[in-house]
Amino acid sequence: MRFSDLSIRNKLLVSAGALFSVSIIGVSLIGSMVMSSAAERAAEREAQALLTSYANEVSGGLTRSLTVAQTTAAAVEGLIANGMTDRDRLGDMMIRTVEGNPNLVGMTLAFEPNGLDGRDADFKGHKYSDANGRFVPYFYFGADKKVTVEQLVMTKEAGTEGWYDMPVRENRSLITPPYTYPIDGKDVLMTTISWVVRKDNKPVGIATSDLALTAIVDKMSSNKPFGEGEVKLIGGDDLWVSTSDASLLGKKVENAEVLKLIRASEGGEASSLVDDRYLAAIPVSFPGVAERWYVMIDVPHSAMIAGAVSARNTMLAIGGGLLLAVLVIVWFGAGALARPVARLTDVMGRLASGDTSVDAGMDERRDEIGDMARAVETFRENAIERQRLEDAQSEDEHARAARQARTEQLIADFRDKVQSLIGTVSETANGLDETARAL
Repeated sequence: MRFSDLSIRNKLLVSAGALFSVSIIGVSLIGSMVMSSAAERAAEREAQALLTSYANEVSGGLTRSLTVAQTTAAAVEGLIANGMTDRDRLGDMMIRTVEGNPNLVGMTLAFEPNGLDGRDADFKGHKYSDANGRFVPYFYFGADKKVTVEQLVMTKEAGTEGWYDMPVRENRSLITPPYTYPIDGKDVLMTTISWVVRKDNKPVGIATSDLALTAIVDKMSSNKPFGEGEVKLIGGDDLWVSTSDASLLGKKVENAEVLKLIRASEGGEASSLVDDRYLAAIPVSFPGVAERWYVMIDVPHSAMIAGAVSARNTMLAIGGGLLLAVLVIVWFGAGALARPVARLTDVMGRLASGDTSVDAGMDERRDEIGDMARAVETFRENAIERQRLEDAQSEDEHARAARQARTEQLIADFRDKVQSLIGTVSETANGLDETARAL
């Protein structure tokens, strides 16, 4: 069926529905695009803020332990500079320091051979010295939660390179990459903060603070950015500190996208979209050391724009409701227009068939329908007048026909009478002739 074949009501309904539908769809699409773009920008800003917050949490968690190592090294340097090299007093100071920092696993104050007082040989068998008299005690919390002391084995085979040999050799303080160390029979992910102890500006030893990363891992794991995301932490040497896969903790990062991202973030925050997941990373700096760790968030992209999707769906639902309401209003409005037009059409049809008794009954209206009704009424009055004239003309023709018939009848009667008279005269003449002959 063609559009032109539709009724007025259906034409209005289709036209209004199409116009409003296009408007709603257009507004919804444009609104959805604008909101999605705005939502993504807002989500990225929120992600940056979250990353900064997480980085501050990590930095704050390690900075406290870093500060302990730094202040301990500074205190020892001050004592040595003033000639105080009493090993017992140094050991007692370390015990009190460890007792005052229960968040630590332990602390070390270790010197180069003869680096403390040049008298290692005099302290063989001392409680804070090894078999050669070197001052290398390690202070840690034992099973009874009291500070216990043991002498360290200072060899590369024992693992001194990362926390002692390298910082002394390079004369710089550092934070070691995360490593696993058994505590109370359980492997714990840890890091060591090594602060160089100097004498006459030359490195002579190291003060360390050992920190279990359990609290940081738990804190990072509990964070759920955008409700569905994950926070990950990568330490020195690109080792996992916190990730949802516990088997990866303390191991090398092998994911190429993650490695690419953290390399890109060395100059600041970096992000990328990988397999519909939003990845972003930011470096974590620590005062006084060159090492940097990296905090990363891994969030489904759909979770980031969930607000925009919800707003779009709400907009579409409202638009659908408005469309339905408009169609209902147009339906009734079109009916209000179509009914009088249909009535006028019927009246004109009946007038065309000669029925002048019909009346539209809408000439009192002041709109276009009223104008049409008054025009139809004029047509009706003209039709009545034309019928009257036709009827009058018909009556005149009947009268003329009757008069002509009467005239013709009179003429016929006259002719008959004349013929009769002629017959009579003829008969009389003949009688007279016969009578005359008879005489």
